[in-house]
Amino acid sequence: MFVHYDVIAVKTIILCFPNDHQNALADWKRLAAIIPLLFAAPNPTPIKHLLFKLGLIDSSEVRLPLTPIPADLQERLDRLVSVPACAAP
Repeated sequence: MFVHYDVIAVKTIILCFPNDHQNALADWKRLAAIIPLLFAAPNPTPIKHLLFKLGLIDSSEVRLPLTPIPADLQERLDRLVSVPACAAP
């Protein structure tokens, strides 16, 4: 089971309405780890890789002049999406 970042983002916003800032902050911390990684290489390559890993698109391939993201960034993104939702920080 993958962490569903979209669900966490919506839940974080919903928690802010009744002023449940403690739980909203806990959820935000789960999201915050992925944001710098999405901008660690030219856009949209990290996002395409992530969408591919989540099974939402058929390929992470990009056209020139873009190049695939570096292997170390691929591994870091892969680790984030493979964390079970119940075990995410």
